[in-house]
Amino acid sequence: MVSEAQAETGGPNRTPRSEIRPAVSANRNKEPVLLLDLSAAAEQAGGSDELGGLMTHGFANRHVEIGDLNSSNLQRRLNEIKWGGKTYIMPAWKAALADYDEEFGDRDPDEQPTMLTVVVTDGEADDWQDFEPVLAKASAKRVFVVAIVGHGRRHDATLTAYQQAARKNAAQDKFGKVHVEVVSFDAVTDPEEIAFDLITLVS
Repeated sequence: MVSEAQAETGGPNRTPRSEIRPAVSANRNKEPVLLLDLSAAAEQAGGSDELGGLMTHGFANRHVEIGDLNSSNLQRRLNEIKWGGKTYIMPAWKAALADYDEEFGDRDPDEQPTMLTVVVTDGEADDWQDFEPVLAKASAKRVFVVAIVGHGRRHDATLTAYQQAARKNAAQDKFGKVHVEVVSFDAVTDPEEIAFDLITLVS
């Protein structure tokens, strides 16, 4: 019997929930970052609703630094977002990388946490030709999870593009390890189901 938490909805390309697991093993230190496509709680610092949480960068026509998302500011910050536009991901990726380097760049490489970048999108980036090489160079210290929402031809084309990038990345790893995890939420409309699976991926 499937538990309520594991009930599954969605279309034929939806990644089965039984296949969704943490992208980085629990024993590794990680720093999760969210790149949220705008075209379509445990780390709260000192009681402030502005500091601590999941560092979030939005991308559409331009990069938007949303800041730390946590349970206290989530609704307000999401309501402040101007949604719509094209899908340019590279400015958000560069800003996220700069944030990571500012916080951890002075540490010994062995002491730096894995940068776990979660990309939530409903379409292939307009600057895909620039982002694809970033995915190709993903490594054990720089892991990507790409969550694709939506349905239909656009969803399927985006899924195919990211799956090909993930295969290229695995092919270049001398042990064949996967550092780019692609998850399809084909036609899933329940935000709690998506949230539960995303939390599983980054936990």
